[in-house]
Amino acid sequence: MNNTIKKMIKGMVISVILLISINVLAQESIIEEKRLHRDMRIMGGILGKLIVEEENTHYPGYYIGMSPNIMLLKGFGIVFYTHKSSPLSNDFLFGGISRNMKKSYMKTLENFLVMQYEEKSLESKKGKKSDIDSTEIKMLQKENEAIETLKDNIICFFKKYVPAIRQLKDDDRIAIIVKLDNWRNKKYQDSFLKAMVTKQAVDLYRKNRISYADFQKRIVFQLREEKSDITKDIDIMSEILSRGLDSSTYWRPSSYRGTYMENFGVIFFLNIPSRFLTLSIVSTDTPDVVLTKTITNSSKEYQTSKEEIFDLKGKLITITEKEKKKKKDREKEINKSIKELQDELFDLLASYGHTLRIKPEEWVVLNVNMGNNLFYPRNSDNSHFILQIKKKYLDYYYKGTITIDELRKKLIVQTI
Repeated sequence: MNNTIKKMIKGMVISVILLISINVLAQESIIEEKRLHRDMRIMGGILGKLIVEEENTHYPGYYIGMSPNIMLLKGFGIVFYTHKSSPLSNDFLFGGISRNMKKSYMKTLENFLVMQYEEKSLESKKGKKSDIDSTEIKMLQKENEAIETLKDNIICFFKKYVPAIRQLKDDDRIAIIVKLDNWRNKKYQDSFLKAMVTKQAVDLYRKNRISYADFQKRIVFQLREEKSDITKDIDIMSEILSRGLDSSTYWRPSSYRGTYMENFGVIFFLNIPSRFLTLSIVSTDTPDVVLTKTITNSSKEYQTSKEEIFDLKGKLITITEKEKKKKKDREKEINKSIKELQDELFDLLASYGHTLRIKPEEWVVLNVNMGNNLFYPRNSDNSHFILQIKKKYLDYYYKGTITIDELRKKLIVQTI
């Protein structure tokens, strides 16, 4: 009897120890995940300072640039995505102007150069040297130098800062994708500059096991994708995603592009403004309410938000319960619209994803941002999301091997 009791007590002790161990491991996993997201945010800020922000030559102290978009992708690692304008546009433009204005400027500059060329053409035919050739050469040279500087800064980022991310596995990869906007040189126009390195290479260099020269060789740069079956499929799929959304609820994407990542798959980047305006609806008899200020902390650890409404004299106006309810109802409506958008994008993937000629084990990823435009609330938790699915499951559905519900279970949805 005593032996039986001892065995029972021993079993209970072992069970308690196992439960404690599992709980400790779970807590450590949560802590590591939080650290990873913290480090990703920090890396995004560093990368923005290194390669995106540029001091405005006409307004010293002001900077042009935008924060990188950060993705943690299953089967790959971390991807940083951002835009970079030509240094020529920074010479003549002030910070914060629209992309359409930049395009207008580049067109004006092009027309100017054409006029100059026509004026000088007769002189050129007579054997006189034209100024247009030297002007064009200087412009292209400045862009070439900017690309080399961009590459140097990316190498610096991989070498100096990425080692701080300790949570990744050796075979995980870190990639930077830079969309080149408004560049004059034809080889840079409408292109991506992509750079990729493995976590293993970063650690080997950190531990002095490989030289700096060897480390540089392990960084893969790609500037312009050669035309191929994949690039054609990506262009067509981008158009499908653009035109396939329900126009009664959503505008067509303000920008949409896709790119192929070697041995991973295709990533599509979509900025989609919603038709829901962000104007606050405040039921009050006071006609002179002019300012609504929202302060939000949307980190994973803490989520707080307060709204303060002021009149013309700066006096704080109390928000009634009725107004709070309207705000909540509006948030529900917005979240519903986001869910509908996710469903529509999934349906487009299910219908057309099989047309992408990539490997069955590679991924199709939609990176959707609804928070970086004037017509969508920036503090919505779901306004930036990722849809990710393996190509082979899209093929299975196309061939009738699995149902739409089974396909949906294979979809990975991640909010950022």
